[in-house]
Amino acid sequence: MKNAQRQLPKSSLAERTNDLLKNKTSKTIIEVATDHFVKFGYRKASIAEIALASGVGKGSVYLHFENKEDLLMSCLVSEKLTLLEKLKEIDKHQEPDQLFNYLQIVLNFSLKAPLSKALLSRHSEFVSFVKNVPDNVKYEQEIFSEYLKEQLIHPLNPNLDNDQLNTIKAALEFIFLAVAHLPDLAFTSSNPELLETETIDTLALLLCKGITNNK
Repeated sequence: MKNAQRQLPKSSLAERTNDLLKNKTSKTIIEVATDHFVKFGYRKASIAEIALASGVGKGSVYLHFENKEDLLMSCLVSEKLTLLEKLKEIDKHQEPDQLFNYLQIVLNFSLKAPLSKALLSRHSEFVSFVKNVPDNVKYEQEIFSEYLKEQLIHPLNPNLDNDQLNTIKAALEFIFLAVAHLPDLAFTSSNPELLETETIDTLALLLCKGITNNK
Protein backbone atom coordinates (compact mmCIF):
# COMPACT_ATOMS: atom_id res chain seq x y z
CA MET A 1 0.00 0.00 0.00
CA LYS A 2 1.30 3.44 -0.86
CA ASN A 3 2.27 5.69 1.97
CA ALA A 4 0.12 8.84 1.95
CA GLN A 5 3.13 10.83 3.15
CA ARG A 6 4.87 9.99 -0.12
CA GLN A 7 2.40 11.97 -2.15
CA LEU A 8 3.74 15.10 -3.78
CA PRO A 9 2.63 18.35 -2.11
CA LYS A 10 -0.35 20.00 -3.74
CA SER A 11 0.23 23.30 -5.50
CA SER A 12 -2.40 26.04 -5.75
CA LEU A 13 -0.37 27.58 -8.58
CA ALA A 14 -0.49 24.30 -10.49
CA GLU A 15 -4.26 24.04 -10.00
CA ARG A 16 -4.83 27.57 -11.32
CA THR A 17 -2.57 27.01 -14.32
CA ASN A 18 -4.30 23.72 -15.08
CA ASP A 19 -7.57 25.65 -15.28
CA LEU A 20 -5.97 28.19 -17.64
CA LEU A 21 -4.69 25.40 -19.90
CA LYS A 22 -8.23 24.03 -20.25
CA ASN A 23 -9.22 27.27 -21.96
CA LYS A 24 -8.17 27.38 -25.63
CA THR A 25 -7.37 31.10 -25.64
CA SER A 26 -5.35 31.24 -22.43
CA LYS A 27 -3.53 28.02 -23.40
CA THR A 28 -2.48 29.58 -26.72
CA ILE A 29 -1.33 32.75 -24.95
CA ILE A 30 0.77 30.68 -22.52
CA GLU A 31 2.38 28.70 -25.34
CA VAL A 32 3.19 31.82 -27.39
CA ALA A 33 4.35 33.78 -24.32
CA THR A 34 6.67 30.94 -23.26
CA ASP A 35 8.53 31.13 -26.58
CA HIS A 36 8.53 34.94 -26.37
CA PHE A 37 10.01 35.01 -22.85
CA VAL A 38 12.67 32.46 -23.82
CA LYS A 39 13.67 34.63 -26.79
CA PHE A 40 13.49 38.11 -25.23
CA GLY A 41 13.66 37.62 -21.46
CA TYR A 42 11.23 39.30 -19.07
CA ARG A 43 12.15 42.99 -19.35
CA LYS A 44 12.05 43.11 -23.15
CA ALA A 45 8.96 40.92 -23.52
CA SER A 46 5.95 42.73 -24.96
CA ILE A 47 2.35 41.91 -24.08
CA ALA A 48 1.27 43.58 -27.35
CA GLU A 49 3.54 41.30 -29.41
CA ILE A 50 2.44 38.22 -27.44
CA ALA A 51 -1.20 39.12 -28.10
CA LEU A 52 -0.53 39.65 -31.81
CA ALA A 53 1.27 36.33 -32.17
CA SER A 54 -1.55 34.62 -30.23
CA GLY A 55 -4.17 36.01 -32.58
CA VAL A 56 -5.99 37.91 -29.84
CA GLY A 57 -6.33 41.50 -28.71
CA LYS A 58 -4.20 42.91 -25.92
CA GLY A 59 -7.30 43.10 -23.74
CA SER A 60 -7.80 39.34 -24.04
CA VAL A 61 -4.39 38.76 -22.47
CA TYR A 62 -5.34 40.91 -19.48
CA LEU A 63 -8.67 39.12 -19.26
CA HIS A 64 -6.80 35.92 -18.34
CA PHE A 65 -3.64 37.32 -16.71
CA GLU A 66 -3.29 40.25 -14.33
CA ASN A 67 -0.03 41.54 -15.81
CA LYS A 68 3.20 40.44 -17.47
CA GLU A 69 4.49 39.04 -14.19
CA ASP A 70 1.40 36.86 -13.79
CA LEU A 71 1.73 35.67 -17.38
CA LEU A 72 5.37 34.66 -16.92
CA MET A 73 4.50 32.85 -13.69
CA SER A 74 1.75 30.94 -15.51
CA CYS A 75 4.20 30.02 -18.28
CA LEU A 76 6.71 28.72 -15.74
CA VAL A 77 4.09 26.71 -13.87
CA SER A 78 2.74 25.33 -17.15
CA GLU A 79 6.22 24.11 -18.01
CA LYS A 80 6.63 22.59 -14.56
CA LEU A 81 3.31 20.75 -14.79
CA THR A 82 5.06 18.27 -17.09
CA LEU A 83 7.64 17.79 -14.35
CA LEU A 84 4.94 17.27 -11.70
CA GLU A 85 3.17 14.65 -13.83
CA LYS A 86 6.38 12.67 -14.19
CA LEU A 87 7.19 13.00 -10.48
CA LYS A 88 3.85 11.39 -9.65
CA GLU A 89 5.21 8.20 -11.17
CA ILE A 90 8.04 7.80 -8.66
CA ASP A 91 5.67 6.41 -6.05
CA LYS A 92 5.24 3.34 -8.27
CA HIS A 93 8.87 2.39 -7.71
CA GLN A 94 10.42 0.67 -4.73
CA GLU A 95 11.96 2.94 -2.07
CA PRO A 96 15.63 2.51 -3.16
CA ASP A 97 14.70 3.57 -6.70
CA GLN A 98 12.51 6.53 -5.83
CA LEU A 99 15.32 9.04 -5.29
CA PHE A 100 17.11 7.81 -8.42
CA ASN A 101 13.96 8.34 -10.50
CA TYR A 102 13.37 11.74 -8.88
CA LEU A 103 16.90 12.83 -9.77
CA GLN A 104 16.58 11.51 -13.33
CA ILE A 105 13.39 13.47 -13.87
CA VAL A 106 14.54 16.74 -12.26
CA LEU A 107 17.97 16.69 -13.92
CA ASN A 108 16.38 16.11 -17.33
CA PHE A 109 13.94 18.94 -16.66
CA SER A 110 16.78 21.27 -15.59
CA LEU A 111 18.61 20.43 -18.81
CA LYS A 112 15.74 20.67 -21.28
CA ALA A 113 12.93 22.93 -19.99
CA PRO A 114 13.50 26.07 -22.11
CA LEU A 115 11.86 28.75 -19.96
CA SER A 116 13.11 27.47 -16.60
CA LYS A 117 16.56 27.10 -18.12
CA ALA A 118 16.45 30.66 -19.46
CA LEU A 119 15.32 32.00 -16.08
CA LEU A 120 18.23 30.30 -14.30
CA SER A 121 21.01 30.70 -16.86
CA ARG A 122 20.14 34.23 -18.06
CA HIS A 123 19.31 35.72 -14.67
CA SER A 124 19.99 39.33 -15.68
CA GLU A 125 17.16 39.20 -18.25
CA PHE A 126 14.65 38.13 -15.57
CA VAL A 127 16.01 39.92 -12.49
CA SER A 128 13.05 42.28 -12.08
CA PHE A 129 10.69 39.29 -12.11
CA VAL A 130 12.77 37.24 -9.66
CA LYS A 131 12.89 40.16 -7.19
CA ASN A 132 9.10 40.21 -7.04
CA VAL A 133 8.39 36.48 -6.77
CA PRO A 134 5.42 36.23 -4.35
CA ASP A 135 5.86 34.70 -0.91
CA ASN A 136 3.39 31.92 -1.72
CA VAL A 137 5.63 30.81 -4.60
CA LYS A 138 8.68 30.73 -2.35
CA TYR A 139 6.66 28.81 0.24
CA GLU A 140 5.61 26.16 -2.29
CA GLN A 141 9.23 25.78 -3.39
CA GLU A 142 10.21 25.23 0.25
CA ILE A 143 7.52 22.55 0.61
CA PHE A 144 8.87 20.62 -2.36
CA SER A 145 12.39 21.05 -1.04
CA GLU A 146 11.31 19.52 2.27
CA TYR A 147 9.63 16.67 0.38
CA LEU A 148 12.96 15.87 -1.26
CA LYS A 149 14.73 15.90 2.09
CA GLU A 150 12.25 14.08 4.30
CA GLN A 151 10.52 11.67 1.92
CA LEU A 152 13.28 10.72 -0.51
CA ILE A 153 16.70 11.32 1.06
CA HIS A 154 16.10 10.51 4.73
CA PRO A 155 14.53 7.04 4.20
CA LEU A 156 17.61 5.97 2.24
CA ASN A 157 19.96 6.90 5.06
CA PRO A 158 18.14 7.27 8.43
CA ASN A 159 21.47 7.85 10.18
CA LEU A 160 21.79 11.34 8.73
CA ASP A 161 21.06 14.17 11.13
CA ASN A 162 19.16 17.30 10.12
CA ASP A 163 22.29 19.32 9.32
CA GLN A 164 23.56 16.56 7.04
CA LEU A 165 20.17 16.28 5.32
CA ASN A 166 20.10 20.04 4.72
CA THR A 167 23.63 19.94 3.31
CA ILE A 168 22.75 17.15 0.88
CA LYS A 169 19.53 18.90 -0.15
CA ALA A 170 21.45 22.14 -0.79
CA ALA A 171 24.08 20.25 -2.80
CA LEU A 172 21.41 18.63 -4.98
CA GLU A 173 19.72 21.97 -5.60
CA PHE A 174 23.10 23.44 -6.55
CA ILE A 175 23.59 20.59 -9.06
CA PHE A 176 20.14 21.20 -10.55
CA LEU A 177 21.12 24.86 -11.05
CA ALA A 178 24.46 23.90 -12.56
CA VAL A 179 22.80 21.57 -15.07
CA ALA A 180 20.37 24.34 -16.05
CA HIS A 181 23.38 26.57 -16.81
CA LEU A 182 24.87 24.11 -19.31
CA PRO A 183 24.98 25.55 -22.83
CA ASP A 184 22.89 23.93 -25.55
CA LEU A 185 26.02 22.57 -27.22
CA ALA A 186 27.36 20.92 -24.06
CA PHE A 187 26.74 17.47 -25.52
CA THR A 188 28.51 17.13 -28.84
CA SER A 189 28.51 13.67 -30.40
CA SER A 190 26.95 11.78 -33.28
CA ASN A 191 23.99 11.08 -30.98
CA PRO A 192 23.72 13.96 -28.46
CA GLU A 193 20.35 12.80 -27.07
CA LEU A 194 21.80 9.40 -26.16
CA LEU A 195 24.82 11.10 -24.57
CA GLU A 196 22.50 13.38 -22.56
CA THR A 197 20.49 10.41 -21.31
CA GLU A 198 23.55 8.40 -20.35
CA THR A 199 25.12 11.39 -18.60
CA ILE A 200 21.98 12.18 -16.59
CA ASP A 201 21.51 8.52 -15.63
CA THR A 202 25.13 8.23 -14.50
CA LEU A 203 24.96 11.46 -12.51
CA ALA A 204 21.70 10.38 -10.82
CA LEU A 205 23.21 6.99 -9.95
CA LEU A 206 26.38 8.53 -8.49
CA LEU A 207 24.36 10.96 -6.40
CA CYS A 208 22.15 8.17 -5.06
CA LYS A 209 25.13 6.05 -4.12
CA GLY A 210 26.80 9.00 -2.42
CA ILE A 211 23.68 9.73 -0.37
CA THR A 212 23.17 6.08 0.59
CA ASN A 213 26.79 5.64 1.64
CA ASN A 214 27.10 8.99 3.45
CA LYS A 215 27.83 8.38 7.14
